[in-house]
Amino acid sequence: MTKIIKVNLGERSYPIIIQPGLINRIGTLNAIHYTLYAHRVVIITDRNVAPLYLNRVISSFRKAGLKCFSYVIPAGERQKSLATVNRIYDFLIRNKIERSDIIIALGGGVIGDLAGFAAGTYKRRIKFIQIPTSLLAQVDSSIGGKTGVNHSSGKNLIGMFYQPSAVLIDPVVLKTLPESEFANGMAEVIKAAIIKDAKLFRLLTNKHNQIMELNPAVLEEMLLRAIMVKKNLVEQDEYDTKGKRILLNYGHTVGHILESLGQYRHYKHGQAVAIGMMAAARIACRMGLIGKDFIGRQAALLKLYKLPVTPNKPIRFSQAVKFLSQDKKIIKGKIEDVLPHRIGLAKTCQIPLNKFR
Repeated sequence: MTKIIKVNLGERSYPIIIQPGLINRIGTLNAIHYTLYAHRVVIITDRNVAPLYLNRVISSFRKAGLKCFSYVIPAGERQKSLATVNRIYDFLIRNKIERSDIIIALGGGVIGDLAGFAAGTYKRRIKFIQIPTSLLAQVDSSIGGKTGVNHSSGKNLIGMFYQPSAVLIDPVVLKTLPESEFANGMAEVIKAAIIKDAKLFRLLTNKHNQIMELNPAVLEEMLLRAIMVKKNLVEQDEYDTKGKRILLNYGHTVGHILESLGQYRHYKHGQAVAIGMMAAARIACRMGLIGKDFIGRQAALLKLYKLPVTPNKPIRFSQAVKFLSQDKKIIKGKIEDVLPHRIGLAKTCQIPLNKFR
């Protein structure tokens, strides 16, 4: 059954379409509704996703009468760099891609961020469509228009807000995800539950087996609830300037430090965020915002979905301050971050830096 959710952003509004089996008829769906008069599409994907879905997507677009180009990059967070974007520009220029054409991001969060950034900057922006193939991308990174690349000084320091023309989600593709990648995405689902949806937290707790078995009805409910959390916050604060969207950063402050210190090799994004959520919960407990029972419930749920709750080795305070100064604005020894108040409610708080010790 098809579900359509509209992200309401005025002239930048777009649909999120959830439809089992959509990956096999993606071209027809786009040709009818979303190609916006394009005759050519450029599919950007990686070496993990390409063998699974690229030929299917190309075939579907060609049946719809569109000319297809594809560009395949190595997989992994380390590809999220200006060097990779420059190679994408070279490919687009070589193939004379015009502003009337469309870029398709076929893959997980790295591909979505890279393809979106390239689309938003090539020839002063061409349209792009997200086809997320990982759980993390389906519930989080494909929605909201954050695009960009990493820098040696920190994650996502170079980027822009550029909304897609559509997000097309096929839950069936999750069957091909390795267990570790499914867990990677579950960190963002758990995050959504803690910051805004206590019912989602209960669903994750009570229907763990059905979720892990990818029961269609339970999986669809989980996806819808997590997506609605993201959509609602994006609508309230598209450019992350009003203090609403920052709630989506729960767990990401320490998480980004871990990723950066490990040069994007030691932790997957979801693993780093899971550890970051535990760090944030402990800080909230020290500040008297929550009790130890919250820490236990959050840790139990993260462990249930095979996510870590402590880093492999402690972060030195000096290292944390270095990355915090890049990632956030430190004012008078305090940093604004997201802390939980109860399951389903998080708020931004001014946190003294010494609480990170």
